[in-house]
Amino acid sequence: MNVDIRIHGGTVHLPWGESEVDVLIDGERIGGFVDPDTHLEVKETLEAKGLHVLPGLVDLHAHSRTPGLTHKEDFRTLSHAAAAGGITTIVDMPNVEPPTDSVRLFEQKREIAAQDCIVDWGHFVSGSQPDRVRDLATAGVTGFKIFMVGGGYPHDDRIAVSSNAQLFRAMRSIAPTGLPCLVHPFDQALFNMFTEEALAVGRPPNHVTRADIYAGIDIIWRSAVATLLEFQEETDVRLHLLHTHAAGSLRRIRDAKARGVRVTAAIDPKYFHLTQDDLERLGPRAYSGAAVTKNPERLALIWRCLKDGTIDTIDSDHGPHTLEEVEIARVDAWKAQLGSPQYDELLSLMLTDVNAGLIDLSSIVRLMCENPARLIGRYPQKGAIAVGSDADLVLIDLNASRVARDEDVISKVHWTPYAGRTLVGLPVTTIRRGQVIARNRTITAPAGSGRYLEGRALTWADPAPGRFGGLALQPRPDIGSQQPQR
Repeated sequence: MNVDIRIHGGTVHLPWGESEVDVLIDGERIGGFVDPDTHLEVKETLEAKGLHVLPGLVDLHAHSRTPGLTHKEDFRTLSHAAAAGGITTIVDMPNVEPPTDSVRLFEQKREIAAQDCIVDWGHFVSGSQPDRVRDLATAGVTGFKIFMVGGGYPHDDRIAVSSNAQLFRAMRSIAPTGLPCLVHPFDQALFNMFTEEALAVGRPPNHVTRADIYAGIDIIWRSAVATLLEFQEETDVRLHLLHTHAAGSLRRIRDAKARGVRVTAAIDPKYFHLTQDDLERLGPRAYSGAAVTKNPERLALIWRCLKDGTIDTIDSDHGPHTLEEVEIARVDAWKAQLGSPQYDELLSLMLTDVNAGLIDLSSIVRLMCENPARLIGRYPQKGAIAVGSDADLVLIDLNASRVARDEDVISKVHWTPYAGRTLVGLPVTTIRRGQVIARNRTITAPAGSGRYLEGRALTWADPAPGRFGGLALQPRPDIGSQQPQR
C-alpha cells in the first residue's frame, strides 16, 4: 500500500467508536490504520495530536443560488465556505433562476458547478412535475425536492405544490425511481389565514410577526406532515421531511416510525439555536429561531428527538441573501427574502453544543456524516472513516474558539446570523478524497476539483437493522442505470 498522507496522533471516530490510531490515506481513499508508534515511509504526515478526526460532513440542504442569483452565492463561494467549515459533500436545491425542473436545466447547472465547486456535490431537482420525473432520474439527479410553501422567492411559486392531488401525483411518480423525495412541509393556506388575522388586529408586517406565525404556529407544519405520512404509506416513496422543528410534527414522525412508516427527518440548526435575544439584537438576520427557542418544552423535545432517532439528520439550510434583501423584513417581511448563510459556523455551532454537554461527538457523526450519506446511497463511501471509504475527513480542535463576525464569513454575502457568538470547537483541516482543501479557513483546493454524485436508487430493507431512524437502506439492483459505479 502506498501512503500519501498519514494523520498522526488524533482521536479517530470510526464507525464502531473512538480509537487512538493513525489514518493512512492512499490516493483518494482510506488505505488502513496503524498504531501511532508504527514506523512507515509516507509522503506527508499531518500532526493531529490533541485533535479529533471525523468524517467530512455531508450536507443535504444547500442553496447555491446558481444559476441566476449569483449576487448572493455561487459554487465557488459556496464550496469554499463548506470546505472551511469541515463539509466535504453537499447537495443543493432547485429554487434558482430558472428553477431546475427539466433535464436541460439540470445539465446546464452541472456544467456550471463543474467549473467552480471544490467539494463533492449533488443536486435535488424539483419534483413538482410528475411527467418529467423519470427522465430526470435517468439523467442522474441525486433526488427530488418538493416545496409545499410558496408566496415569493425563495419559495418559488413556479415549483410550489399547492394541492394535495398535485402532491400525491408527485410522490407517486417519484416512488418508482428509488430516489429520495425531500419535502418542505407547510400548509400555505393556513399560513395565509393566520397572516390575515395577525395583520387585522394591528400587528406590524415585520420580521417578528412573520417569525411568530411561520415558525411559531404548530398546526401549519404538523397538518402538512400528517398528510405527507399518509401519502408515503400509500405510495411507498422514500420520504425525507425537512425543517422538522414543530412539536406536533416530531410527535407524528416518532409515532409513524414506531408503526413502521418509512420516513426520515431533518432539522436545521437555526431553529434550535437562534434566540429571542438574537432577534432583538440582530433583527431579520436572526429570523426563525426565536419562536422555537423561547418555548423550553419544544426545545427539549427537539434535543430528545436528535438523540432517540426521530430526527435522522442535521441539515444546514444554507440559504444566503444579501443583508439589503433581508433588512426589508423590518418594514414588510412578506416582501423580504429571508434565509441565512450557515456553512461558516455550522460545525462549530454544533461543537459548541458538544462542549456544553448537550450532545456527543458520536451523535454529530451520525447526524451530520453517516445518516446523510446513507440517505443519498453513498455510505460508507462517504460519511465514514473505514478502509476503502473516500478519504473525506475533518480535523477538529474541540478546545479552540472564535467569535463569529461578519468580516470573517467566506460565504458571498459576508454576514452571519450568529454574529457576536463565541463558538467553541473549530475545524482545523478539511480533506476531500485525499486532498487537503482547507487549513485554518484558508482554501487550498483548485476550482472545479469537486465531483458530482449521481443519484442511487435504494429501497428499504425489511426487517430493518441498524440505527438510521430505525430503518436501513439497500441498493435497488433492478434499476442499474441509476446506480453508477464508484
